Amino acid sequence: MCTGAFLKPYNPYFGRNLDLSTHFGEKVIFFPSNSSLVTKAEGQIKTSYSILGIGAYLNNFPLYADAMNECGLAMAGLYYPGNAFYFLKKDDGCRYLAPYELIPYLLGKCKTVEEALTYLKNLKILKEEFMPNLPLTDLHFLLADEEKRIVLEPDKDGLKIYENPYDILTNNPSFLIQESFLSSLANLSNTYPKNQKFPPDSIGFGAISLPGDQSSRSRFMRGAYLLAHQYHFQNEDLEKEVASCFSFFSKMAFYGEEALDQDNRAEETIYTSLYSLKDETLYWRKSLSEKINKISFKDLKDAKAIDL
Repeated sequence: MCTGAFLKPYNPYFGRNLDLSTHFGEKVIFFPSNSSLVTKAEGQIKTSYSILGIGAYLNNFPLYADAMNECGLAMAGLYYPGNAFYFLKKDDGCRYLAPYELIPYLLGKCKTVEEALTYLKNLKILKEEFMPNLPLTDLHFLLADEEKRIVLEPDKDGLKIYENPYDILTNNPSFLIQESFLSSLANLSNTYPKNQKFPPDSIGFGAISLPGDQSSRSRFMRGAYLLAHQYHFQNEDLEKEVASCFSFFSKMAFYGEEALDQDNRAEETIYTSLYSLKDETLYWRKSLSEKINKISFKDLKDAKAIDL
């Protein structure tokens, strides 16, 4: 389970919880500009912009789960089981990229979402494993800069692209179905109910039916509600502002054994990442740790993979 959100406060942030039942060798990965990226179908390409993110680093390839480039363009891949459709390569004039190639390719080539949209024309997601013992993961994607947020969903009709005014995405189902859930929030409010006959006995009654479970749809609704009600971190104290952003993601995090997968393994929040799109800094916090770590582009020059 994953949650990705673009938080548009005083200093815009892009962040996510990555929630899995097992670790995957996750590291902080810096991939410098003018580096070679060897893709399955397109061959070798050169990146134009540096990338900083979290993922696995195998065979000198950055398998990013989420990342940001030096221009403030950020992207995350979220689990989309049973819905993602990947194509076998054909000579049909389309560009083909494997799902694990999409993040480093777009962030390595594009400065903004608008520019990325030109690269996404005639793009199909390639059905080809990174290596034989590493099967493909079904994914959909959240791509964001300071001005625009879009969702990318690989479908049998091609790559579907949706504008995302809610600034949040979770796992299954598709974005359009997730969006349809929001109508159930229409009567919710953050205000104190003024009912003389039946006065509330605490604050928070305005959102009494806001979902609190850990399903993807409920986390989407809960996150959208919080973002819609001025969860904007308007704080000139950077340390407090960053802490407020992590507080937001903690409301969607997994703890203990509150949710088990089909194999009876506990889902847990492996890490929470936060990208400042203005000061080019990655902040992250590991599961069950209060320590907030950070690293910025200016701290790095050469390709590196750093343990979380």
